[in-house]
Amino acid sequence: MTNDRAEDQAERVGRLHQLAQAIIDTEILDSLPECEGLSKETLKFSVRRSFRGYMRDKELLLSALQSRKSTKDRALIYLPSNTIAPLLNTMVLAYLADRKLALKISTRNVAISWAVIDLILKELFPMDVQSSTRSDEFLPANYRFVAVFGQNETVSEIRSQCANDIEFAGFGQKLSIGYIEDWNDKTVERAVDDIVAWNQFGCLSPQTIFVKGRENAAKFARALSIGLAAREDALPRGSVNSATALEIRIARMNTSMCGDGEVAASERGTAWSVLFQPELVLQACPLARTVNVRLAQDRDEFVEFVRQHQHIIETVGVSGDLDSMRCMFEKSTEIASRLGEMQSPSLLRRHGGLKPLFI
Repeated sequence: MTNDRAEDQAERVGRLHQLAQAIIDTEILDSLPECEGLSKETLKFSVRRSFRGYMRDKELLLSALQSRKSTKDRALIYLPSNTIAPLLNTMVLAYLADRKLALKISTRNVAISWAVIDLILKELFPMDVQSSTRSDEFLPANYRFVAVFGQNETVSEIRSQCANDIEFAGFGQKLSIGYIEDWNDKTVERAVDDIVAWNQFGCLSPQTIFVKGRENAAKFARALSIGLAAREDALPRGSVNSATALEIRIARMNTSMCGDGEVAASERGTAWSVLFQPELVLQACPLARTVNVRLAQDRDEFVEFVRQHQHIIETVGVSGDLDSMRCMFEKSTEIASRLGEMQSPSLLRRHGGLKPLFI
């Protein structure tokens, strides 16, 4: 590696850290527009959570960038319709790796996506970014690198359109969960942070939190409902479409109909819901601040449960000793993260077990 390239990459990492600090400490995000499913306050909170993670592992990140193979090929990225978090991650990594981008943006997120692109292009430069909402604008066969964020069916469909010798990364459907043994008010606050960030729309958002001990789990569910209610005042969720609202109401009703089920929910509308059932089961939820609380008898039982479902679990947010939990998951050490930081991953995190984009 030449000295000029090393200096350029060090400068890029430094500029990223300056932008992250400005996003966390100033009102630079006030220019962003409202977007579907996120209030302006929650949007800013979520973006700041992501950029906190981008400030991690600075020296390791710089080392990885310096050892990567340099390429000037434009990368084609298909972005999801339910969250702009992958857009942030993709643009930051492309900037650090000096990679040109072609971004296929969902029509659902077009206004906020272009606003985020403009913000990052203004602060992080130079960058060469093309973007469009039209599927025929970017043809996968014309690119040497293609990444897809979305439904498993979407990932498979785009993969079938790519040449066999391209570099392809598919980030399909996964979910995240939490695990708690002993807890206090700070634990509840951290769980609320992870639920509120991006309103759970994303694979790092906890959909179910497992708690050791039945009485302990029931008490935590009640405390979590109080925490979500309080956070709604400061960081309102925002509106959801009628289909999501219906899914939330059905989930509430199904839990209330279970003999041991308990439902704590916002009095008006579907702003938040805590659905408690004393059983060890992995169950998706309607998102939008709807969270399942489930029972785990002990840590060994929970770890074995996670191993059985590891193919669909992205991460486990834990409140206790992170290192010991990682050891119990053996080879999949990245599956465990710290509760309250699930939405602030390092840029070096291997999402879905895949290496970070462009590194």
